[in-house]
Amino acid sequence: SNSRVLVLFGFEINHSRNNNQSTTARVTGDNISFVGGNYQVSHSNQTWTEFQGHRLDISSHVGTRTYRIQFQRNSNTGSIQNAYIVATEFTV
Repeated sequence: SNSRVLVLFGFEINHSRNNNQSTTARVTGDNISFVGGNYQVSHSNQTWTEFQGHRLDISSHVGTRTYRIQFQRNSNTGSIQNAYIVATEFTV
């Protein structure tokens, strides 16, 4: 395929504790090839912190591509809110 997809994303994460515990979020997908690789951040604070970014998908896959935001916590309670993904495909 000769299409490219510009993926814009954002989310807010926090964690319930500050003692070496964190919430990690990443932007990934299936049948994709992000320039710069998957986006990943960790946050170990009780305040909501916003992360935004973009990736260019240059995959040559001709079928369906899937984009997702995933998050995990290493213990206690971690949260995510106001998550979004906007994908714009264009032909080169």
